[in-house]
Amino acid sequence: MPSTIADSQEAGRVAVSTHNAGGFAGCRRERTIRVNIAPDTGPQREAIMAIEFETPQDAEDAFYDAFEAHDLAAMMAVWDATDDIACVLPMSPVLQGRGAVQESWQAIFQHPQSPEVVVHHRQWFESDSMAVHVVEENVTFPGGPPVQPAMIASNVYRRTAGGWRLVLHQVSPPPPPTDGGLTR
Repeated sequence: MPSTIADSQEAGRVAVSTHNAGGFAGCRRERTIRVNIAPDTGPQREAIMAIEFETPQDAEDAFYDAFEAHDLAAMMAVWDATDDIACVLPMSPVLQGRGAVQESWQAIFQHPQSPEVVVHHRQWFESDSMAVHVVEENVTFPGGPPVQPAMIASNVYRRTAGGWRLVLHQVSPPPPPTDGGLTR
């Protein structure tokens, strides 16, 4: 059974893979993904892969699977194909458009100290065409303790003709603790 989208390149145009997506703190489930693959598997593979995510959760599972596998093509397959996307990582400027988002993930995946993330779902807001998932990301770097505090991420998905796609990934640290129970 393929462990990543990239491993599911079967002969022909369509590969169907059932992927056991366990491992992220029990918050993920088994899912089936459909991958349309053209015969060319060269550098343009990301552009020719068309994955249909039937639910926002399927897209989110694929996002964190791609992160875990450091698979740039699989990561970019989750994002909407338009330039109407953005990514905001801690202490970084807003990345707008596919080119900027792709360059950022490529740099993260190529870095020798690329982080690992364990995700805990906190809240969902979903409609027929948009979904917002708020998650806690527990980040660790190879050989190190978990980064404290855990990061809070908002993942925004849009329903497209080709299924659900990520349009915004924003990560930030949580607010500092309040003094004496007072809120700001």
